[in-house]
Formats: sequence, C-alpha cells, structure tokens
Amino acid sequence: LTGAQDGSVRMFEWTRPQQLVCFRQAGNARVTRMYFNSQGNKCGVADGEGFLSIWQVNQATSNPKPYLSWQCHSKTTSDFAFITSSSLVATSGQSNDNRNVCLWDTLVSSGNSLIHGKYCSEN
Repeated sequence: LTGAQDGSVRMFEWTRPQQLVCFRQAGNARVTRMYFNSQGNKCGVADGEGFLSIWQVNQATSNPKPYLSWQCHSKTTSDFAFITSSSLVATSGQSNDNRNVCLWDTLVSSGNSLIHGKYCSEN
C-alpha cells in the first residue's frame, strides 16, 4: 500500500508489475497515515484535511469507493489506529476546537460516530 504527497493511494503486489487497486487518485489531500486492520481485509487512510477513509481491500473494482469517509479533525488527521475488530477507530490530529484525540464507532451513522473527543493542545 502506497500513499503520496499528491494524495494518491495505490496497492501493489510484489509479483505484479501493475497496481492492483487505486483507492485514491492524485489531486486529493496529502496522505498522512495508512494502515491495514489486523485481519488484513480493510485499509484506512488519513489525510492532511482531517479526513479518514476506510476501504474493503478485497474488492474486484480497480477504483473502489471507501465504505466509510468522514472528517475527524478540522485541520489534519495525523494518525489513527484500528481497535479490536476494527469497528472502533482512534484518531489524533488538529482541530479548531482542540478536540485532538478522538474515539469513533464505525458501526453507527456518521453524525453519532464520535464516542469521545479529548481536548488537548496541539503539542
């Protein structure tokens, strides 16, 4: 899995010369962090505009849409972690309201997905 300053995210396999999947095209916000969940069936991408997007990895299309994408922080999402079975996600980043460490539930609607936001300084 590769992420770039131009915002593109692509997945390759060692034995194949071409990419398997292009999750995001160039022209998006810069990628700040990418991870697979512990089962290896989902990947998440955080970016410099505060968004976190999550895809199913085993999709047959070459340009799949994320099954979940929401703005976790108003400035940037610096890092994130899948917790337990990947239904919970912790994020860190910078937000205008100083809610810079958050816990999210991916199984509820996006308006109710924030479980807890910790207020702390940008440092």
